[in-house]
Parts: sequence; C-alpha cells; structure tokens
Amino acid sequence: MQYKNGVVVLPPKLLKQVQEYVNGEVIYIPCKKSVKVKWGEHSGAKAMLSERNRKIYEESRTGQSIATLSEQFYLSEDRIRRILADQKKLEKQGQIYL
Repeated sequence: MQYKNGVVVLPPKLLKQVQEYVNGEVIYIPCKKSVKVKWGEHSGAKAMLSERNRKIYEESRTGQSIATLSEQFYLSEDRIRRILADQKKLEKQGQIYL
C-alpha cells in the first residue's frame, strides 16, 4: 500500500468534506470489489507457495520422509503433513497433475 497526499489526489471540495471527519489523520480507503485481487496474486507469492507445495508432495511420493522434508523446506512436520493432505485433496479433485 502506498501513501498518497489527499491534496494531490482529491478534488478540493471532496478534500474539505473528508477533513470534516478525519482532519490530519491517516485513513485507509479499501479497493473496489471489482478491482480487488486475491492474496498473493499481485506479488506472485501465491504461485510460489503453490509450486513449493507441489514439490513437497512430489518428493513425499518418491519416498522422502516428513522429517527430511521438514528440514529441507524449513517447515514444521505438522505443516508438511497439512500440505501433503491438501495436495492429496487437490490431486483427487483433478486440480494438480504430477
């Protein structure tokens, strides 16, 4: 999120109205629903984590232990188990292909 100066982005009449409510304070104005992107889509984090989770699932299918995967990916064993369960569900639903 980037800070913008209200004097620059708002018309003077609207700026005066906003100042009646939040004079000199910082406010957050949410995106329109039609413009909103889901978490991680803009930064690529979602795709990166999906790829990581797919690799974890592939390696577990080739015989890697949960303890080894935990050390390799710097995650707890519980988190590895949850990823494996989630990936198995996605595979059954046909959403991932190995």
